[in-house]
Amino acid sequence: ELGALKKKLTAELDNFRRRRKYDPSSTVSNINRVLADENIKREDYFEKKFNGVNIRKIMDRSDTIFANIIPILKADNKGKLSDEDIDSICKNYQLLVDKSDAALKGLATPFPTPAQLTNTKKAIKQSVELAKEIGLSITPKWHILAVHCFPQHERLVEEGWGGLFIVDESFIEKSHQAGVALERQLRGLRMFRQKHFAGAKMAHRAANPEVARHLDKNRHKKKRKSTKRDEEKERKRLKRERAIQDE
Repeated sequence: ELGALKKKLTAELDNFRRRRKYDPSSTVSNINRVLADENIKREDYFEKKFNGVNIRKIMDRSDTIFANIIPILKADNKGKLSDEDIDSICKNYQLLVDKSDAALKGLATPFPTPAQLTNTKKAIKQSVELAKEIGLSITPKWHILAVHCFPQHERLVEEGWGGLFIVDESFIEKSHQAGVALERQLRGLRMFRQKHFAGAKMAHRAANPEVARHLDKNRHKKKRKSTKRDEEKERKRLKRERAIQDE
């Protein structure tokens, strides 16, 4: 009898989630449209969750996103919360996103100054405290951020390695993307032998010392200054600084 009740309630919950997800007028659908306007989407290959690139976009544009989400929540409010409560809750979550952004950016900064180390430690502490205050579960990732990341980062800086960026594994993803790009270039070749020969030839050409020198020379050329990019970079930096100063 208990098993049948559990099965029934599970089915009702699944139906509720399905209706909420696919109803074009639901709160979730409206919020997803706000995110889509910022080119943020749930990836199919990522189980309809946000991947790392989308998370970074959310952190970068948190002020615009929350400003557009708050009216949706107020319009769909069933009377359980006041408008002031919704403003307060959203402000806390936005602040958590901004503080986490400051913490993660600090940990990824190579060869930080003592002032940057102090700000990173402060951002981590404030992020974890705010997550607890909001009532979020302290997952292993939160625990690693709260207890282990900064001591390791600080030790690597003191020993001259420059910080946690030295153990970054993005080169693996870069290698994967290079393989995907090569596969796209050769997708028109149907014969395995022909495709393999063409791929080996391209790899051999890329390994040529003269080609490597040419690529290295162009890679380190001074890039054209972009005022718009610099302004966006400065906006993000100031947003992170304000987040850890806002108590």
